[in-house]
Amino acid sequence: MTEVSLKWYENFKIVNWVILLASSFCLIVHWLISRNFDAEISRSLLNVVLEELGLAGLIALILNLSIEWVNRKRHEHHQHSLLDELDIKHQETTIDLLKRSEEQQKETAKSLLIDVDKALFNRVYKRNIDESVFQQIEKHLLRADIMRRNFRSHFTVRLFPKDENLAVVEYVNDYRVFNVTNKPVNVSVVKAVVDVTPKYRGECKFTRITIGDEIFTEEQLVALVKEDDSRSFISLTIEKSVPPNDSIPVRIEYIKLAPADYVEVVITTVPMDGLHIAVTDPSEKFTIQAVSLHPESERPLTPNDRAVHKEWIIENAILPGQGIALLWHPTHSSSRTESV
Repeated sequence: MTEVSLKWYENFKIVNWVILLASSFCLIVHWLISRNFDAEISRSLLNVVLEELGLAGLIALILNLSIEWVNRKRHEHHQHSLLDELDIKHQETTIDLLKRSEEQQKETAKSLLIDVDKALFNRVYKRNIDESVFQQIEKHLLRADIMRRNFRSHFTVRLFPKDENLAVVEYVNDYRVFNVTNKPVNVSVVKAVVDVTPKYRGECKFTRITIGDEIFTEEQLVALVKEDDSRSFISLTIEKSVPPNDSIPVRIEYIKLAPADYVEVVITTVPMDGLHIAVTDPSEKFTIQAVSLHPESERPLTPNDRAVHKEWIIENAILPGQGIALLWHPTHSSSRTESV
């Protein structure tokens, strides 16, 4: 730093020396007059002024020195406090800047990695897949906001007492809707379609829907169910907000009539982590089979000769449009070959 030159009367030390010398001079002259001259001269105005000036100068010198010492200590303390405060602020600012820089670097690296992964994925796969097909994969799979987990379907099949050519199917479907994003999403947690047998329209209905702790009874569902123009199907859609990285349990229950000789297809419209299906035939009137609609075959969980209850599972990921076909026909009917 460049030192600022001070005039002599602005320099504290020089001023103090001047005061000391002037005071000393006044007191010495006063002392000489008082010692060497008669009483009248000693009490003269000049001698009195010299004495007062000398004493005032000494007092001023003492005050200057004491005040200067106090001010210097105060200044040093203030300076140290200010330096400490500046040092703390500097450290806090430095740490904050380092954190921001680190976060920005992470975000930049993450963004670059995503772009690289996307470019690599597109380069490797897109060139081998038709553009329209790839767009559907990207829309319904790669950019999906939700998926279903722990999907389990249970069918109970009985012959319809009023018509042995028909079967009563009681259906219970359990799963969890998972939000795979880091933000809340509004989605159709329930989306089901049931075909209606015109002659027995009242037998085909949704009986109960459970979404988390909320229960929709059969009476409440009447107002929510929609029927298509041909009156061949009834459908039900319920939307809910799913919290980020969280899930909602769902149960769908309905009853319908189906031909006694029938193929029930269970497929998904959203990605799933697997599929578990069970069929109960309490009266043992049907021969029941399952066929995988998936590159991986279904795995039976019950013995083949068990008639009352059967279960199958697909333990691999289930993509939209994939699932399982459930085939049944009355045991007394002639055997046949099914194709799916």
